[in-house]
Amino acid sequence: MAEQQEDGAYPRVNGALLQTQQYNGMIVSAVGKVVGPNTLQAADGTSITLDTDNIAESLVVDPDMCVEIIGSAQDATTIMAFISRSLGSDMDLELYNKMIAMQQSPQYCRYFQNPVSGN
Repeated sequence: MAEQQEDGAYPRVNGALLQTQQYNGMIVSAVGKVVGPNTLQAADGTSITLDTDNIAESLVVDPDMCVEIIGSAQDATTIMAFISRSLGSDMDLELYNKMIAMQQSPQYCRYFQNPVSGN
């Protein structure tokens, strides 16, 4: 039986982490820019397809605005979105992507809650 995901503990992913499929079925957080009707350009530049059937508000395509998408990882390229939050136009996606890399590093992972690895 799969372990219950802790409420409010959502792994931060970029497109590369989503492609590993280790987060399939889990609620995740992805940050990037909505560049198409159902497309998020993640912090690492990878395109993520968004299933927006379960999201209350419609996503606005604005390649200048950063958003956080919280939803269920469906497969290597798709998130079923539940929530979107605007993060403004001055979000540093390169720095955010570096933080995601750090949270995966054995040297720093103990500083981040990582529900997949148990750290």
